[in-house]
Amino acid sequence: MNKTKTEDFEQKRRNRPIEITEIAIFKIRKTKIWGFSNAHEEFIQELHKLLLSEARKLNLENNTNKMEVGILIDIHSWDYWIIHGNKECEVEMKNNPEAYGIFVKARKNQLMFMHNHPSTGTFSGEDFKFFCNNDSLYIITVVGNDGTVYVLAKTADFDIRVLADYTMLAANYYKAGYIRNNGTLAIRDILKRANEYGLEYKKGSHR
Repeated sequence: MNKTKTEDFEQKRRNRPIEITEIAIFKIRKTKIWGFSNAHEEFIQELHKLLLSEARKLNLENNTNKMEVGILIDIHSWDYWIIHGNKECEVEMKNNPEAYGIFVKARKNQLMFMHNHPSTGTFSGEDFKFFCNNDSLYIITVVGNDGTVYVLAKTADFDIRVLADYTMLAANYYKAGYIRNNGTLAIRDILKRANEYGLEYKKGSHR
C-alpha cells in the first residue's frame, strides 16, 4: 500500500503545472539526437528555448501556468512554424494553418514536433498516439516547464504494434485501480522498453 501511495504522489508532483522561469529557459541543455550534427543539435536547443519563452509569454497573457506551445520543424529545410495553444494544456496543429498545411503534405520522417508540458512530466498518451500514427513525424520532443527535455525518435525498425501494447497496458492499469493516471503509467512502461519497438528515448535535464 505504501508503494502505491508513493507512486500516486510522484505522479501528482510531476503532473502539477509549474511557473516557467527565465532560469529554466536559460538552463535548457543541448540534447544529443541520433544522426544529427552538432550544429543541428544547437539549433534544436535554441528552438527549445524559444518554445518555452513563447509559452511563458502566453502564460503571462492568460494569467496561468498551463498554456502549451508547439513548434513544427522540417528537418530537411530546417524551416519551422510556431503554434500557440488557445486552451490550457492543449496545442493543436490547426492553430497555425501554414504549419497544418505542411504537416498534412509532408513525406515520411520529414518532420519534428516539439511542445512544452506545463508540468515536468514526459510524453502523454495523446502525444504518443499522435507521434506513432503520423508517418511524417520522425522525432517528437517535450520540454517541461522546468526546462527538462524528453526526446522520442523512430528508427528503421519502428513497430506500429506498440500502440496495441500501450492500449493493453493502460487498460490493465485502469482495471487495477489507477483511474486517473493509467495512461501515464502505461507510457512509462513502454518507454522503458522503447528499443523493442524501434523507438529511441532520451531524457535530458538541466546542464
